[in-house]
Amino acid sequence: MAKKRHLKQDVNFLFDELISDALLIYDVKDDEESKKTLEKIITESSQKHQSIIDRINHPENKEAALKKYYADLANEAIEHFDETYTKISDLKKK
Repeated sequence: MAKKRHLKQDVNFLFDELISDALLIYDVKDDEESKKTLEKIITESSQKHQSIIDRINHPENKEAALKKYYADLANEAIEHFDETYTKISDLKKK
């Protein structure tokens, strides 16, 4: 496993990119429905980011296999990233 610090840096980078792209599209969109959807996406992403960082800092079971635990957290962040970018891409096409 890589260091926790590197995992946190990767998670921070992914979510910073995700939220900044959502904010960029938010500024460009004119319709209120898209803006409300983007606000929801930004809020969910921010909460998910904080949740993952908290779980990296404070593992639930310190006796368990931490390598798998951190790999699962990384995969969870990537899955959220992919799902959210799909939503943003769909909004951009409208």
